[in-house]
Amino acid sequence: MIVLSTFLDVILGGLLIFFVVIPIMLIWIVALADLFRQKGLSPIRRILWLLAIIFIPIVGAILYLLLQAGRDEFGRPLSIDGTTEP
Repeated sequence: MIVLSTFLDVILGGLLIFFVVIPIMLIWIVALADLFRQKGLSPIRRILWLLAIIFIPIVGAILYLLLQAGRDEFGRPLSIDGTTEP
């Protein structure tokens, strides 16, 4: 029974890493990469977003991606077809 428990712990630990830890890390990395890609953000906004993403990792990264979605690298909103609005 001890071997089965250890086996299940290894399997469940692997599933936890694969389905929880890795997606969270990817969201965090994508948010940081997008933050540094944005050319239209003022330095103060960039620093505030950086602090939010680093010190509130999951919530800060998700909020950043939700609030900055649909913008090009200069911070201008994109239209439905993916082009920059005039």
